[in-house]
This record gives sequence, structure tokens and C-alpha cells, in this order.
Amino acid sequence: MLKTRNICLLLISLCWIAYFNSLNGCFIADDITGILGNPQLKDPLRFWMEPASLLNSLNLLISGHNPFTYHLTNILLHSLNTILVFFFLGLFFGVESSLLGAVLFALHPIHTEAVTWISGKPYLIFCAFVLGNALLYNRVAEGRKRFGPALYLVSLAIFYYMTLQYYTYYLFPFLLILIDLTLKRWRKSWRLWVPFFLLAALKLASIRVALSGRASLLGSLGAQTMKSHIYAVHSFYSHLWLMLWPQRLTLFHEGEIIPASIFKYGLLYLIPLVLCLIFSFKKTKELFLGIGVFLLFLAPTYSPTPISSLVAERYIYLPSLSLSIAFAYLYQCYSRQYARLKKYLLLALIIIGAIYGMRTIIRNEDYRTPERFWAQTEAVSGNSWQAHSNMGFIYLTKGKFEEAIREYEITVRLNSKSADLYNNLGAAYNKTGNAEQAKYNFEKSLQINPDYSPAHLNLAIIYARQGEYGLARQHSDMATRLGYKNIPQELLELLKTHQKE
Repeated sequence: MLKTRNICLLLISLCWIAYFNSLNGCFIADDITGILGNPQLKDPLRFWMEPASLLNSLNLLISGHNPFTYHLTNILLHSLNTILVFFFLGLFFGVESSLLGAVLFALHPIHTEAVTWISGKPYLIFCAFVLGNALLYNRVAEGRKRFGPALYLVSLAIFYYMTLQYYTYYLFPFLLILIDLTLKRWRKSWRLWVPFFLLAALKLASIRVALSGRASLLGSLGAQTMKSHIYAVHSFYSHLWLMLWPQRLTLFHEGEIIPASIFKYGLLYLIPLVLCLIFSFKKTKELFLGIGVFLLFLAPTYSPTPISSLVAERYIYLPSLSLSIAFAYLYQCYSRQYARLKKYLLLALIIIGAIYGMRTIIRNEDYRTPERFWAQTEAVSGNSWQAHSNMGFIYLTKGKFEEAIREYEITVRLNSKSADLYNNLGAAYNKTGNAEQAKYNFEKSLQINPDYSPAHLNLAIIYARQGEYGLARQHSDMATRLGYKNIPQELLELLKTHQKE
């Protein structure tokens, strides 16, 4: 019989094998603004209600802006979550089955966005608090009298604390219902659910304000407005396919085109899901739990108002637990019924885990440099304006101005409502000496947002170079009024020279 300590060491080892090469990764995308450009991280005490930022702040105190420790923290969190998955599966399955399910969780490549990307840390923390609190609740629901009331209060306190930062944690009480239904004890434990729902109801007003702000932010970033069940169907099947066949991994899936068949037969796609839920609830409660977990923690993507992106790999970090449940159930069920096939079933599951692990290691390499990461993202997400925009910025900083113009031209075709994108395109043209095209794009930027100070400043420089000092001073003054403080020395000297003349 495998000892728990040895199992934990094995799972930690597998996590390190799969993610060791991610330690050489760099800061990517949101890491730049959230860590490198965030001076507030120097004070960890201000983040006591934001666990992800708190850990980033502690990493900053330990190693500054060395990405190694940030990646190390993510791997440690993933190792912890893998162990928690093993214990969670142990509520429903035997040791061998739970171990196989946890191995799959440790190695699955769909987790790379949450683990290898430093900004994926909130999803790791969320998973740890969900699974840890579920195990804590289970001890209370089992009726263990020792420390029972105290543990229950701790569980409620964790729920309250996590909802301060994670609006998705409001779904936690529904997970408790799924657990109790699966373990067939809901008749005696349903009273334990009530305080969780009461706490959630008391905080409903605050979450409505937060979600409203979130929806406004996503709208400004060009998120699709979800108008019907069609987007929910697309979200469900897209995430399911990514979990089963994680080949085309990318940071941005928003550029995907929803198949016309979903628009035409959207409701029909729900029939297999409904039938699976009904059948599993009647026959196999464990599979019902797996489907329920997958549906439950992807619920924000089904919202009629966009409070999240439609599809994202990091969203599947916790819902991928459903695949571990399916693996554990498959092994436990059929290895008992068909003992002679046990070794072949075990071999098949090991091969699948090994393939997933190799895919994880390969995906980690994409995070090694910004150039490699955005080139891969662009190759997979050709319709993503964010991918082209970031690739354009890389070309711009490397002095490849023609390539930058090409990328930014694609970007503004995909998203013509961003003042920032037109300003970047104008900056690229300006670097090539094409002042008229630069001026045209800066003016387009101001048509979208008249208060966009970088475009005012860029226009001021061009007008000053062309001798139109009145317009130059007008745009320079506007940029100053809008709060732009670092006026370029070139512009100041041109205006000063003209004033003397």
C-alpha cells in the first residue's frame, strides 16, 4: 500500500519535472504593468486582502525583479494544488485511482497559462482555497465532533475572506452541494449550506458594483457582448475541447470565430450535456460531480453581460479537476470489473499522462522570451488584435519599423476603436520619417479619445518640426492639462527657440 508521504513526494516531483524549464521564463503581458510597473508592491502590508499581489510583493522583497522567484512561487502553488486534488479525489475514490487523477492534474498542459505565466497566480491561489476549504468542510460534514464547530467557523471565515477579492468564490457553496449529493449525505448536511448562502446574499450589493466595473473594463478592451445562450454553448465546448486536446494553446482565444452551426443549432448542442447530467446523476454520482465542477467554475463565461473573457486557458485550471475525476472513476470502475484489463488500462492512462507532460514542457518554452511568446501567440491567434499589437511593440523597440507598421495596420483593422492602437501606428510611421501618415493616425487617435494625452504630445512634436508652432503649443498645453508631465526635451527646445524668435 502506498504511503501518503510517498504519494505527496511523487506528485511534487512530477510537478517539478513538468515545470522546471518554466523557471527561465520572463515577464509577459500583464506581468509588465502588474509587477515591473507597480511601485506599490514595495509595501506587502497593503495587500493583505489580495493574496496574489501579496505573494508578488514578497517576491519583490526577496529578489527584486528577477522572474525566477515569481515562477518558483507558481510551481510551489501548483504542487500544493496537486496534493489537494489527490486528497479531494480521495473523498470519492481509492488511493490508486486518486493518485492517477492527481498525476493528470500535475501534468496537464492546459495549466501552463496559470502556472508558467506569472500573472496566472490568482487562479492557483483560488484553486488552493477552494479545494482546501472543501476538505475542511468535509471534516465538519462527516460529523466529527472534535473541533467541529471551530472548523466550520474557519471554513466560513475563509469563504468571507476570499469573496473580498474573488467574485467567483461565491460559487463555492454550490460545490458543497455537489459534494454532499455525490456522497449521498445531503439530507443531514443541507443545514451547513445555509450560512454560506446567507453570507453571499449579504455581500450581493458589493459584488454587483465590482461586476459592473469588470464589465465596463472588458467592454473598453473590446470583449464580445454576450447576447444569448449561443456564447455559453461556445464557451462550454471550446473549454472542453481545450481540456481534452490541448494543441492550440494561446493567451488570446477571443479572436476565434464562433461556428455558424452554433448560431443555428445552439440549443441542440445542449441536449447531450443535459442527458449526461441526468444519466450521471441517476447512475454515477462521481461523473455528475465532475460535470458539475466543470460547469460551475466556468459559470462567469456564461454571463449575459461580459464579466470575463469568453474563452481562456487559465479559467480551466480548477474546472480541469473534472478530467481527473473522470480518470479516477474510469480506472476504479473498470479495473475492478475487469481485473485482467487493469494493467492495460493503467498503461493507457500513464501514456496519456506522459504525452500531456511533454506538451507542458514544450509549451513552457514559449514563455522564455517576449519575442518567442508573442510570435507563437500570433501564429495561433491570427485574429487577435492583442497578439498583433504586442508583436508590433516588440518590432518597434527593436527598430524594425516596417514590420511594426505591418503589425499595427493589422491591429487597427481588427480593433478600430482604440486610441492607443492608432497612436502606436502613428509612432511607427513617425520612426520611418513618414510625418503625414504619422499625423493622420495621431489625429485618428484623438477622434476616438480627445483626451488621449500621448497623441496630443506626438502631434505637438510633429507640428513643431514642421514649423506650425501655434498648433504645436496648443497640443502641448492640452497634454499638460491632461496630466502629462514628461514633455520631451526636443519639443521644449523647439518651442523655446520659436518664442525667442
